[in-house]
Amino acid sequence: MDKGTKYRKLRELDTALGEGRTEDARRALLDLSDDERAVLREYLGEEELKELYKAATRRRRGPSLGRVVLLPGLMGTNLDSVDASGDADRVWINLFRMFGGRMNDLRLAEDGQPLPPPPSVRTAGIHSGTYLKLLFELQAHWDAIPFGYDWRTDLRQSAGALADRVREWAKGEPVHLVAHSLGGILARTFIKRFPDAWAGMLDRTGKGRGGRLVMLGTPNRGAFAIVLALSGEEKLVKTLAKIDSKHDVTELLQILNTFLGS
Repeated sequence: MDKGTKYRKLRELDTALGEGRTEDARRALLDLSDDERAVLREYLGEEELKELYKAATRRRRGPSLGRVVLLPGLMGTNLDSVDASGDADRVWINLFRMFGGRMNDLRLAEDGQPLPPPPSVRTAGIHSGTYLKLLFELQAHWDAIPFGYDWRTDLRQSAGALADRVREWAKGEPVHLVAHSLGGILARTFIKRFPDAWAGMLDRTGKGRGGRLVMLGTPNRGAFAIVLALSGEEKLVKTLAKIDSKHDVTELLQILNTFLGS
């Protein structure tokens, strides 16, 4: 059995999350082989894996309460680097790629726009270790999908993509937003720029099936951690600098400081 076949269900789980297919992701998780579960256990830890499976096996009783879109926070969406041949390579979050200096693949131009390809960068679903359990908990009561976005770029671009996704998925039905950290700022940007789309998410029957924004740890008045990050004093930035074998702190900051999202 080759490696591709051995980890087929893990790839299906990753693809389903990238495409926002929550129920397919749940089925793929529950159908993992013993080897695939061992990989996930190494990644998440024993207790977190148990909690994840508990959430995934909690079946919905009765009809759905409505629709929910889950918005992750800063750095909470995976990013793939795509070369000229179309081959995709996970850069964020991948410690081996970071060790090889591949954070540079994520650099933006001075105006915050993507640099000319190759490589190009595409979103690849939410970070499962952070958000998968929450997504499955929501799915037990609601029709829930994740919305991954490129957290490096201007949030106004992601707000437009969110409006398109809501219209495509909900088709005029009520929708709630559950947003973590920067996702709450994205939600507020969406509401401000697309008031008609937000108004269309309200449940006019009064049954509470849509039209609310729930923010989890959103830095509505700013975040001192961003100041530390942009100056190289934040813990994660220091860790990245230690991991990266090709860029020192100053060079790494030159990359990170092109990310308009922060």
